[in-house]
Order: sequence, then structure tokens, then C-alpha cells
Amino acid sequence: MNRIFTITAFFLFTLVAKVFAQNNATIKGYVQGKNNNPLQSVSISLISLIDSVLLKTAVTDANGNFEINTNKEGSFMLSYSMVGFEKIFIALPEFKSGEQITAANTTLQPASSNLKEITVLNKKPLIEVKADKTIFNVEASINATGSNALELLQKSPGMQVDNNENISMKGKTGVKVYIDGKMIQLNNKDLANYLKSINNNDIEAIEMISNPSAKYDASGQLR
Repeated sequence: MNRIFTITAFFLFTLVAKVFAQNNATIKGYVQGKNNNPLQSVSISLISLIDSVLLKTAVTDANGNFEINTNKEGSFMLSYSMVGFEKIFIALPEFKSGEQITAANTTLQPASSNLKEITVLNKKPLIEVKADKTIFNVEASINATGSNALELLQKSPGMQVDNNENISMKGKTGVKVYIDGKMIQLNNKDLANYLKSINNNDIEAIEMISNPSAKYDASGQLR
């Protein structure tokens, strides 16, 4: 049975995240519809131009803005996708670690309705944004092949893994990791090693919960 990660952050410290951000390239952008209104919950993927490997994902906020932090450098492109809209790819200028890149404002066009035949496929989107969590559907990404759980976590929207394999979420540390509802109680080093031992084929999805509900107590345990 595939495993489902539930990632819950309690935002205890910020030191690791600040150091991590200083060494990364930052890519920012804006997405709108054809009526010039900002589009929320658009899935953004940072993809290597050399081998088409997925490096990082993000989603646009209510104002149509997104931000991607990466410790990679070189030649990349951005993929923009949202249900009901045409998927597009835009190449980025080559950048190095520590640089800040602003992608050109992007307009998504509604998917064509001039179809002679409609085929309905039961396929989940790469990223789902719900009221209480964001879901990275690993099975929906063909570029996730060969990755382990830690690498997939690093590709997930809002998640960061620094050079010492410390995990942070939306710029905050204090992240709790659950597998199928059970919290993994390990120190940072052992947790990273454990996640690296899990192949992507065993993972259905990664769920990110930045504001845990009342069913979690202060220690992160499920009530």
C-alpha cells in the first residue's frame, strides 16, 4: 500500500530557515487569467532544461503571486498548470545561487472547448490546495521517478531542506512528520536518513499542514 505523508509545522524556530534562504536563488512571478484577474492555486513547477527533472513546486496565492527557493543553479523552465486552463512552459534566464529572478507576468488561457470528443480521465492534479492543507500528488508526477521521500519533500510547495538536511516549512522549522497518521519521532539526522530510505514508488502523496487543527495537541500528537 502506498504511504501518505502528512507534514505538520508548529513554527518553533526561524534560525535555520533564515540561513537557508541566504544561500538560495529566489524565483518570483505573477499569474493571471485572460480578464487580467489574478489566478489563485495555479501549480508552478521548476524543471531542469537539461534533463526535464522536476526540482521544486509552488502554488500561487490569492493575489496570483508565487515564490520558489532553490539551491540549484543553471538553466530551467517554469511549468504553469491549472484545471480548466491550458498548460504552458516558460524558459528562465540562467541563474546562480543567491540571485533573485522575476519571471515575466504570465496569462493562462482557458482550455479549448472546440472538441469533437471528450475523454474523462480520473487523474489527480500535481498540486491540490484545500482549506486545511496543500497536497503534492507524487503519483501525478512522472518526473518524480528515482527520488526518495526526502528529495520529494524538498520538491513540495512551501518545504525546504537545507545542506544539513534540516526540514523547514514556509520559512519555519519545528516540522513534524507523519506517515499514515503516525508521527515519526526521530532527531533531524535520523529522520533525514529514514526518509531517504523510502522510495518514491511507496508514496502516494505528501500533505502539508501549516496550521494544524485542534485534533493535534501541543506536542504534535493526534488526539
